Amino acid sequence: MLKVKQFTISFFLFLFTFIVGASPMNNSVFLVGEDSLSNEHQEGPIKDSTQEVKSSFRAFSQNSTVLADYVGRFGTKAVSKDYKEGVPFSDIKIQGLFRFVSIYRSMQESYLDMQTSDRNLSFLDYPLTDIGLAGGVGSPLLALALTSKVGRNASFRISYSIGHSYTGQANQFSKSISSYGGLLFDGNIKTNLVTAQLKFGGVMTMRSSRLVFDAPRYRNNFFDRLVSNKYSVGKFESLYTKDEDGKSFLWPYVRGGVVKLMFPDLNKLQFTGMYGRSGNTVGGLNTIDGFPAVNYLTRLEMPYRLLGKKGRVGVSYFAKDADTDAVQGIKNDVHVLNTDFTIKLTKNIQLATDIAASRIINEAVGDKWGPAFVSQINLSKELVKIPLSLEYYNVSYDFVNLDGEILNSNVNVAGGSPTRETDQTLFVNVAQEVGLIANNRQGLNLETNFELGDFKIDIAYGLSQEKENIHDSLTFQHRVNAFSRSRFWQWRQGTGPYGRVRSIYARTFEMMTITDANNSIATNYKKGFNNLELLIKDRITLFGKSVMLINFNNFVSMQDKFSLTPVFGDHAFIRTFYEDFTATMMFNKKFMVLVNFGYEKVWGNTRIDLSPDKVIDDFGNEYAETDRVLNQTGLAYGLGFGYDITRKASIHFRHKWMTHKDKNFLLDKFKGTESTIELKIFL
Repeated sequence: MLKVKQFTISFFLFLFTFIVGASPMNNSVFLVGEDSLSNEHQEGPIKDSTQEVKSSFRAFSQNSTVLADYVGRFGTKAVSKDYKEGVPFSDIKIQGLFRFVSIYRSMQESYLDMQTSDRNLSFLDYPLTDIGLAGGVGSPLLALALTSKVGRNASFRISYSIGHSYTGQANQFSKSISSYGGLLFDGNIKTNLVTAQLKFGGVMTMRSSRLVFDAPRYRNNFFDRLVSNKYSVGKFESLYTKDEDGKSFLWPYVRGGVVKLMFPDLNKLQFTGMYGRSGNTVGGLNTIDGFPAVNYLTRLEMPYRLLGKKGRVGVSYFAKDADTDAVQGIKNDVHVLNTDFTIKLTKNIQLATDIAASRIINEAVGDKWGPAFVSQINLSKELVKIPLSLEYYNVSYDFVNLDGEILNSNVNVAGGSPTRETDQTLFVNVAQEVGLIANNRQGLNLETNFELGDFKIDIAYGLSQEKENIHDSLTFQHRVNAFSRSRFWQWRQGTGPYGRVRSIYARTFEMMTITDANNSIATNYKKGFNNLELLIKDRITLFGKSVMLINFNNFVSMQDKFSLTPVFGDHAFIRTFYEDFTATMMFNKKFMVLVNFGYEKVWGNTRIDLSPDKVIDDFGNEYAETDRVLNQTGLAYGLGFGYDITRKASIHFRHKWMTHKDKNFLLDKFKGTESTIELKIFL
């Protein structure tokens, strides 16, 4: 019996070692470590990682002396007493995640340049592109973490994740399956003088200040399970009970090393250092050649007290040391200096401010500096009846940091790619979501939330104006069927029937050109951008079952001047309206069904690109310009269910009918269905 147990243990250790050793580590794509194994990512003070582990071998080994054998004796010949002893199995804890995902899409009408096939079967939530862009590879299909304490004040974690590239693309990748893995070491050491956290490997997440190393916070669709992936059935109703607005951070990824040191006796001074690569430093399509680059980051942060007011202050330096390609050696560097602070002025007023400057060094601009300023004040409902957040930002065109939160419109800085078609960081004159910030822009973001009976209401409004009129392009976002559309031709811009569509992870944008200069219209204006968002949530009882209703509305206008209010008429270059409605019914604590409806309308005026398809009608008459403008309609209908098999295992199904059509640009249309099933098990 002992031999059988020994063989079983040896076999599983061999299997784990074999997987780790055989996987191509240079193709690491997944977040590994504690962040990948929890439902929500949270950055905070340095923690003892052993406290977060939820399952272990300990319960299995309580009545077995064999399982108390040592890892150091497996498969090797001990060369010293210390190595021979190793770590007991009883002190090793394991945490993990297994996912099975399948997406089937059938298109009756599609874009001619769509890279995924009309009948597309994929076993990965998103096409694989190495380290990806700020979360752009979805979630791993298998993730494991082994954690143990080494003495009283030290612990370590070794994490491993794996996936494959079977994405159903219309090329050779649909005929083969390859595995991609990532390995990470995470150690914690605590002494009287310093507490240290060390992370090495890839891929790992970290965040610094907003302007230095962070990522934009987009709003997700509640129906698209694979994008909003943090809710099991039992926790789905927390969308109503908690202040959940559907927005999520796409954490910036690093492959390399991160060191965090905290000095208790120096007023809890904290030092952070990073060396490595991110998805924006070197893109997933160009990791081996074409764009050599590396990132450096150092940061000092500490709490303070000023005139009795508590706060935190930090100073950061970030650099991207890069060349435009691997042959010519032409510099393409970015340096960022930043200071940021928060202060609680009163118990009801809190202020947070970031001040930064970036330096661009490349062949296109030479050597340029650009400033950025962002300040946010939060007022509690005890002070102004409803909580209110007000943010002002002023960001120069020459402030560029592709690894920060700022969306980039500076065409002179490339993001992780030697070609513009694969640059995932360029958003020229974008109508960004409320709360997001773009360079060459100054503006305000206002947000509030309150309750009206059983209704929970969030209102957000953003208004901004460009600082210089440099480009004649406008970029707007397609929010209905966003996840599905982004997989038509992922990681690419200049696609679609008119070469105007670009896709990033789970998002699709479209770029139009202002034609004023060609029509002898003065261009000495500065473009304005307005974005209004309304989220309403309610919970009712229907047939004795709990029903949750979520309704989100968004209106955007882009015009040739600053405007305090959105522009609803044809004076705006582009207007978009988006409606998203989701209803869920909980039959019990484990099973729910949900339905979804999405509607999007896009209007353009006669001062942007007109349709080339409607110039002369069948009778030889010219079409009026108003019959050639942008006029798009997008629809989505969906239904699905979720079932919690156990407390740690759940299965989710979604089916969607989707259409898109432009009344005047006749080639811009698609129609199809998409089904998704996901099985998720936490160990």
